[in-house]
Amino acid sequence: MVRSVFVVCIAALFWFMPTTAVGSYLWSAAPFLLIHPGARQVAMGGAACGLADDALATHYNPAGLAFQRCLDVRLGFALSVRGLYPDRYEGYGSAAVPVTARLTLAPAVTYVTAGEFHEVDPYGTTMRKWRADDYAVGIYCGLPICDAIGIGGGVKFVRTELPGTCLFDPPHGYYGAEGKSVAFDIGVLAYYPPSSHAGRVGVGIALQNLGPSTRYSGIDLSDPLARSLRIGVSLTSSVGQRNRLCMAADMLGPLVDVHSLGDMFRESWRSAGIEFVILEALALRFGLFNDPVLHQHGVTWGAGLHIKSLRLDVANDSNRYEFKVDSWKFALGLDKGNR
Repeated sequence: MVRSVFVVCIAALFWFMPTTAVGSYLWSAAPFLLIHPGARQVAMGGAACGLADDALATHYNPAGLAFQRCLDVRLGFALSVRGLYPDRYEGYGSAAVPVTARLTLAPAVTYVTAGEFHEVDPYGTTMRKWRADDYAVGIYCGLPICDAIGIGGGVKFVRTELPGTCLFDPPHGYYGAEGKSVAFDIGVLAYYPPSSHAGRVGVGIALQNLGPSTRYSGIDLSDPLARSLRIGVSLTSSVGQRNRLCMAADMLGPLVDVHSLGDMFRESWRSAGIEFVILEALALRFGLFNDPVLHQHGVTWGAGLHIKSLRLDVANDSNRYEFKVDSWKFALGLDKGNR
């Protein structure tokens, strides 16, 4: 029975997959939707689709909300690629709130800014200033359809901005534009066995950022969203009385400008990570990340401190970039007992 239900859910996901593939994220709008929020997830290379056991399931696989029966809140910020953009900042927040015995809702927000830019003339005089700010605000839900399988989905408003040097009009020079759209995410997550006390295997699939193309104000221009297929697996096991080991792997495939499954797999991001929680208090994490299109690959790492329900996490993914950069993620969480 469980196997049949899982097969039906997977078939439904692929039914919703866009049939007109519009290979890579280079040509998509709002690429900030692809960032990895969460210091825990970043330290594990971004592998979380088959795990999705905290409030940030809103980003990795909304079906993970189906198994969260207690309040879980995650807040974080990132000082990312500051070698390129000294004022770049990422902020995010999500809260999983059980509203009935089976239904869990989760509001989520993501905000990314590259800071303020100045255009100067040859004499050093500032001609104009502009900012490049992007954000997404959404609401998600998760529902178990049996003890081992959950489904989830969400809708989000997306606002992105073309920087002030992206467009050119001869009479007025360079200028930017604001883009808006609505995006949808759906996912399926299965755990076996359903109980996580001794150990379990997780398999997750999610379709993300589905929806109409982003249209920009004041110009006849639109770009497709960063539509994605995310597939993940995880293995969680107890080690002794109070220790836990978790391993996870993900593939994030683009559904933009892809003309075959082979194209998607060749251009997909690959992530793998491991987490070891010692005495239910200290978490050590390592991961690997690879993006074959932008040639980003390297080791990620981080740590976490658990004090009763409080979670403090930090991660570094500087090694994944080809250029020298400092990239740190920090997170604060409140977990009332989901894990």
